[in-house]
Amino acid sequence: MLCGHVPYHNFASEIQVVVATMEGIRPKKPENATDLGFTKPLWDTVKQRWLGDWRARPGVKDVLSYLNGVPLSWHRRQRVTILRRAVTTLFGDSR
Repeated sequence: MLCGHVPYHNFASEIQVVVATMEGIRPKKPENATDLGFTKPLWDTVKQRWLGDWRARPGVKDVLSYLNGVPLSWHRRQRVTILRRAVTTLFGDSR
């Protein structure tokens, strides 16, 4: 979402994505991460949401709490607003 393409955009088929995720392969941090607003704490939060054990993942409320506390420059606000909306839409308000 924040990078301008879907996760695993470099895979040719959906089955490759399924196999990759089952093997624990996760998307890499974008080369222009800083320009996209991916600070180290934000990227760490994203990576925590990808942990194999769902019980170790931060809940949606935790992620939204983090995002709400992030001081943002004006040009990054829109991207984070979109991300907040997407997280809430995808996962709701529960874990």
